[in-house]
Amino acid sequence: MQDTSPAMRRRRGAAGSNASSSYFGTLWPSTVATFGLSDEMQAEALADCTAWFTGDLETFCSPLYPSPAQFYWLSCLRQVALSGTVTQGLQAAFAFGAYCQATLSLSADPTRTLCNAGLRTTWIGPQCDVPCRFGTAATDSNGTVYCQCDALHYGDDCALLCPGVQNGTLCSGHGKCNSVYGGCDCSDRWNGDTLCSTCTPGWVGTDCSVAVSTLPATIAPLDLPPPGVCVTFGDPHMTTFSGTNYNMRSAGTYVLARTPNTLVQALQVPCIATATCIRTDELSVQAGSVVISVYSSSDGSNDLTIGYDVGDGNLQLLSYPSVLSVGGVSVTWFQQLRHKAIIFTPEAVQVTAVSYYGLLS
Repeated sequence: MQDTSPAMRRRRGAAGSNASSSYFGTLWPSTVATFGLSDEMQAEALADCTAWFTGDLETFCSPLYPSPAQFYWLSCLRQVALSGTVTQGLQAAFAFGAYCQATLSLSADPTRTLCNAGLRTTWIGPQCDVPCRFGTAATDSNGTVYCQCDALHYGDDCALLCPGVQNGTLCSGHGKCNSVYGGCDCSDRWNGDTLCSTCTPGWVGTDCSVAVSTLPATIAPLDLPPPGVCVTFGDPHMTTFSGTNYNMRSAGTYVLARTPNTLVQALQVPCIATATCIRTDELSVQAGSVVISVYSSSDGSNDLTIGYDVGDGNLQLLSYPSVLSVGGVSVTWFQQLRHKAIIFTPEAVQVTAVSYYGLLS
C-alpha cells in the first residue's frame, strides 16, 4: 500500500521545493497507457514522480533537463501504471540518477535524499546521510541509526566482503562473519582454523561431533592405570573407555563393554513421541551364567524394574528394596533409591543403572 502519511507528503514537498516542475505535465500523458490505473492513483503518481525528478535531482542534473529527464519521468509513470504501486516509479528516478552521476562525473549520488521515499537505497537515516551498501537500517540503544550488515559483508557501511567467503560459502558453513573486522566467528566445534574448516582441538569426525577426552596414563602415587569408565545417557550420548564422546542415535542391541567373563549390552529403541529420538529401553549384564536385566518404567515414573536369570532360563523379578547376591554377582539399590541400582560382577566390573525423566542411563 502506498504511504500517504503526512510525513511522506512532507518528504515529497521538500524534494520539489527548490526547483520548478515546468518540465513535467500536470495531466496524465496520452503517450503513457494507464493499464486501468484509477484517477486517484494517476494523480498520486503524477505528484510523486514530479517531486522525485525535481529538488536535488534537478539541481545536480540540470544539464540533462528537459531531455532526457522527461524520458525518465515518463518511465516513472509507466512503472506505476504497470505495477499499480507508486513506489515502483522510484526505479526510474534512481536509474536517471545513476545515468546523471556517470554522465556528469558527479562525486555525490543525486538521488541520495530519496532514501526514505519507499525503495531501498545505499543510504539510510532520517537525513539519508548514513551509507549502507549491503545491509539494512537498524537503531541502537541511543536511537542512532546504523547499517546492520547482511551475512556476507562487514564494515561501517557493510561494503566489504567477508574474507571468510570461499566459493560462495561463508566460513565453510560453520560460522558467521564478524560485522566489525570481517573474520569468521566459528561455532564451538569448528574453531580449528580461521575459516572454520577444521575441528576445534578435542573434537573429531567429519562433522566434528565426536569429543575426545585427555585421560591420565597413571594415577599418582600408585602408578597404576586409571579405572576404565564409560557412560551412555539421554537419547543416547556416549562416552567410551578411551574418553571419546559421541551421539549414538540408532536402534538396535549394542555391546557397551566386554571382558572374558562379563558382557554388558544396551537395547536402543525409537522414542514414542519423537521419530528422531532414540532411547535405551533395557540394560543387560551377563556374568558367567547369571544375567541381570534392567528396564525403565512403563508408567512414566523413574522407578527401575530389575529381572535376573541364574542360568536356568527362568527370569525372576527383584522386588524393591531387596538385594541380590548370586554366582558372585551382586545387585543393590544405591542409597535405597528406586531409580538407581548398582550391579557388581566377579571381575570387578561395576554397572550403575539410573533413570531420569523416564530415560535409562
